[in-house]
Amino acid sequence: MKSNKKKIIWLSLTLLIIAAVALGLYMYNKGPINVKKARAIQIEAALLYTAFEKDTMAANKKFAGKIVQVKGIVKEVSLNQQNEQVILLHTSSGDASINTTMEEANGSVKTGNAINLKGICSGIGEADTDLGLKADVYLTRAYIIE
Repeated sequence: MKSNKKKIIWLSLTLLIIAAVALGLYMYNKGPINVKKARAIQIEAALLYTAFEKDTMAANKKFAGKIVQVKGIVKEVSLNQQNEQVILLHTSSGDASINTTMEEANGSVKTGNAINLKGICSGIGEADTDLGLKADVYLTRAYIIE
């Protein structure tokens, strides 16, 4: 009777280890999410920023780590230190912006134009109260949606 119990325990442990390894391999080989084809939460730039400004914790639960499609007016276009295109969108909060790092550069983006962007929301950054600067909300791996 004891040997049957030991066999069942060893068989259970072996199956558990095999399942863990299989899950690990699946997650490793899954690759990054396809932002272009994924479904997104659609929102206006000003409303996205207001959500983070009013209740950061609730906004993080709703948007952070998720794919968001943001509609707004281009405030500024620049390149970051990694030579990636960065597009800032106007918000209803003065200096604060929706700060979007693009996956692919697009030369046709102009300041003042309306634009639709889709990317992964990273949440809100840190503000600098000493300088009177508000924090930006960040999107990464973004694409322009036509």
